[in-house]
Amino acid sequence: MCSGAHASAAAKPPERAAAAERPAAAADGARTVKVDAGLDGVSVERGDGAFGIKLDALVRVRHVGSFGADAPSRSEFSVPMARPALHAHLWGDRARVFLQAELAGEARLLDAKLTLKLVDGLWLELGQMMVPFTRAFLTPVPKVQLPDFGLVNDAFRVGRDIGVALHGEPRRGLLELTFGVYSGDPFKLAERPNPSPMVLARVVVNPLGRVDYSQTSSLDGDRPLRVALGANAYTHVATAPAEGDGPEGLERLVTAGGDLALEGWRANLLVEGFWRRAWARAPIVETRDSWGVYAQPGVFVWARHLELVARVGLLDQPIVGRERAYEGGLNGYVLGNHLKLQLRYRCARPTGGACRHSLTSQLQVWF
Repeated sequence: MCSGAHASAAAKPPERAAAAERPAAAADGARTVKVDAGLDGVSVERGDGAFGIKLDALVRVRHVGSFGADAPSRSEFSVPMARPALHAHLWGDRARVFLQAELAGEARLLDAKLTLKLVDGLWLELGQMMVPFTRAFLTPVPKVQLPDFGLVNDAFRVGRDIGVALHGEPRRGLLELTFGVYSGDPFKLAERPNPSPMVLARVVVNPLGRVDYSQTSSLDGDRPLRVALGANAYTHVATAPAEGDGPEGLERLVTAGGDLALEGWRANLLVEGFWRRAWARAPIVETRDSWGVYAQPGVFVWARHLELVARVGLLDQPIVGRERAYEGGLNGYVLGNHLKLQLRYRCARPTGGACRHSLTSQLQVWF
């Protein structure tokens, strides 16, 4: 006859016996540390996955040559980006920390963000972060197809700001909802402080499944057909620049935008359009409208290694008038986005002016 202890163990179903062993396994995991170094950076993580930290860095080396439009020719080498970053997760995926600095040019802190998971599919973000306006700007820099965001996107995106945002993805990512409140005074515009907070909302519909924020998703192979439709808007009161010797005034800005992202097989397409209205409040009342639109298609002509991309943009702003930009690019991927070479031709045509030609070659290293 068996003893009581042995009899109890023998009577347990297999699943209960496995459950009884989990606390011991978790305790063993808490005492172990995993260290990994590879293309995605250097990471240190506790064995049970509860806590972890990762370090990576992005470096870009660029040469730009330009000529035409009755302006002197220029040739310039630069290091426009040298960005070390720290990623950390706490208590599994309950909390995440993201810190990123820019060491190229004047050193500064770009991102200092804390993300808290409230429930599955709902996050709260706090700190200094990218303002979630426009799909292109939300795409991680290493995963964009061209050396920059372009004429139109530069005119309407906000950049980074300090604030808080609530982000939800109900229905397994078929719908994305974001609502945020920010200081309205991004550090890049510190010389013109904004006297009111910025309020922003963004909604995205992914009817065929979630579309990742990446312009190079075909690096992973042929993609199924996916489409994302987004709309976003923000508003705040800003300090209007003085005209001539007149005083500075205040103006209410309302900016809205829409985006379409389409991917399938080895190709993708991004289209974005924007509109902004500024109501001057003092010393006189007037209304000014700006708008812009661009399209950016891309296709891998050699799977995982060679990509063709183009972009056409049209921008209309008060005083400046209408500007156009035509671009064509060729990307060579050695180790995916971790090591790639980008070549881009650009024709920038201002209102009533001739085309200013430029050729950009850029090496990206991301580890």
